[in-house]
Amino acid sequence: MSDPIESVNDLTGGAAALAGLQYTLEQLSRLAAKNSDTLVKAYGATVSEVSLLKPDTLLLTGVDDDGADVVVLVHYTQLIAHIVFLPMKGEVPVVTAVKPPIRISER
Repeated sequence: MSDPIESVNDLTGGAAALAGLQYTLEQLSRLAAKNSDTLVKAYGATVSEVSLLKPDTLLLTGVDDDGADVVVLVHYTQLIAHIVFLPMKGEVPVVTAVKPPIRISER
């Protein structure tokens, strides 16, 4: 398999942002304490899933600080995300899931 950073360099737009998030989550989850979740925090939400609506829009799904379900649509150029380690809520560590890209015409 090729170097993930080189693969990101071959991508553009939203696909590069998604690949960058995935790579960073994978790398940081290896550093997390065994009793920690590794999650994306963005736009006031703790993000459980990230998807790309091709070509340039990211779909962030999660919960806000009050526990309400949240879905955020953001152009990749406006993405500001923090990857955080939080105390584990379940019995196994959770890492924000990065889902395959979605084409709007497929839905």
